[in-house]
Amino acid sequence: MERLRPSINPESVTTPPKLRIGLRGVAGQLGSRICDAVNRQPDMTTTLGLDKIGQTVKTRAFGLKPANPETEFIFLDQDDPSIEQRIPTDVDVFIDATPPGVASRYAETYSAYNIPVIVQSGDRTFPHIASPPRITENTTVIRQGDCNISGLTPVLSALGEIVERVQLTVLMQYGSSLRDKPRNTRLHTIELRPSTELSEDLQQLFPDVDFVVRQITQTPGLQYYEHIIDLITTVSVDKDDIYELLNRHPRIKCMPDVRSSFPVDEGGEMLRLRGKNQPPITPLTLMTQQYDSKHIVLYVLIDSRWVTVYPNVDLARILGLGTAPLDAMKKTDKAMNFV
Repeated sequence: MERLRPSINPESVTTPPKLRIGLRGVAGQLGSRICDAVNRQPDMTTTLGLDKIGQTVKTRAFGLKPANPETEFIFLDQDDPSIEQRIPTDVDVFIDATPPGVASRYAETYSAYNIPVIVQSGDRTFPHIASPPRITENTTVIRQGDCNISGLTPVLSALGEIVERVQLTVLMQYGSSLRDKPRNTRLHTIELRPSTELSEDLQQLFPDVDFVVRQITQTPGLQYYEHIIDLITTVSVDKDDIYELLNRHPRIKCMPDVRSSFPVDEGGEMLRLRGKNQPPITPLTLMTQQYDSKHIVLYVLIDSRWVTVYPNVDLARILGLGTAPLDAMKKTDKAMNFV
């Protein structure tokens, strides 16, 4: 006799409510990318977006089409004083994606919220930094790391306790301080006195690692940031050990047989020609050289367009849903088709 299957009342099956994300600077470059990424996540949605309302912003804002058809997206003028009162009740996590210096104007307001607030690296008014899977302190307002921090943290976290000393060389696109203002052009510049802010943030995230930032070279037009990570390890390892640790970690793709950045750039160009603007690598460990059993050099390419977008989504999931950091990163990667 066939065993009867218990009937399931569809009304009794409930779907957990999605995490509601509020976003200031939603029409900006970073804000629009975060908005798009949030709305690709199965467990979160943008419910409130703020920006200054001008003609350019209106044009960009109305072009934002949420990937999730269930999204109830609200676009509001941040200059309306009544909006601030709605934020703590209408959203679960608030992300400030505005340019450096803007979030600091709202420092007192954000501190009064009873919800997590994520600001960007440029606003150093907020001392506590995070870059998943590393979070220095679970405070109401937390500062997400910049492109360099967001690319370095997953790699160094994957290597864990075997890292003793790091010497870092950075090749990046440009910085606002290195602009020829009379001609408004980007300059190729080599900084032999690298930013102490990068060293300070790295030391806060990895207090047991000895960091030296050797040099920062800024070159206009680069698609990827490039990091040369010169590692001294606590134990003897070989390249296979390094690759195994990196490949187990979310957000990282190793290409041990590649000896040039050309295939990476060529692959990205082919994806763009096919209408796919999602980067294939964020970040990519490109090459590894081994000098002795405790001295290894990693070459990492980091897509600057998306490398800070993913961690904002990770942090929202960690702070808003209590998801473990590595699990949060894996869910983001899957939703963004980076697996």
